[in-house]
Amino acid sequence: ETPSLTLYLGEAYKLKLNITPANTTDTIKYSVSDSNKASVSSAGVVTISTRSSATGTVTVTATASSGQKAYCNITIKSWPDVLKTVDNTTNINRRYIVTDANLTVKIKDLVTAKTGYSIAATPAVSSGGISFFGTGSIVDVYDEYGNLAMTYTLIVKGDLNGDSVCDALDASLTEMYSVGLKTPTAAEIYAANGSASATEIDVDAYQYVVNKCLSQK
Repeated sequence: ETPSLTLYLGEAYKLKLNITPANTTDTIKYSVSDSNKASVSSAGVVTISTRSSATGTVTVTATASSGQKAYCNITIKSWPDVLKTVDNTTNINRRYIVTDANLTVKIKDLVTAKTGYSIAATPAVSSGGISFFGTGSIVDVYDEYGNLAMTYTLIVKGDLNGDSVCDALDASLTEMYSVGLKTPTAAEIYAANGSASATEIDVDAYQYVVNKCLSQK
């Protein structure tokens, strides 16, 4: 099992537990040292409380029916306030930067780091010498000491292929996802639905992308 990790308020994480031998008949029960800070399901999914008082540390214990135990020490942090938007169409939602902007070639056109932080962004697509920061681009934020403070994924609503333009290519890709011909990433699901609450790409999501494409012609 992962011996230690860092999670933020409201996050969920499935613990990785290595059981040996593979044919053991042992059953596993999970418990958490402080139920006010976190909960853990029978499948080992840890969910951190959204309350600010939950910051600190908590220990999750996996106990086998034979008596053996494994531990995971979790550091719980508040979401750092490290970025600000530079336009009125972009918002920051936990690990996502969400925008409706079209032709977003440079990440500095969307967000900037607050005092004491710096940004390093990885483009989603590079073509013809131009880097496009579309859906799937990773934005790493570092503190003044060079330590990684937070990692964000950029989402351009309607843009599934990461070229920061919502067009027929995105509509075609969304259609393939909606009928199961391809498996979308979490960022693509977000881009296709315009919302982080959706869990799949369906007909409604396809229509959403089509409408986005038509509106940007």
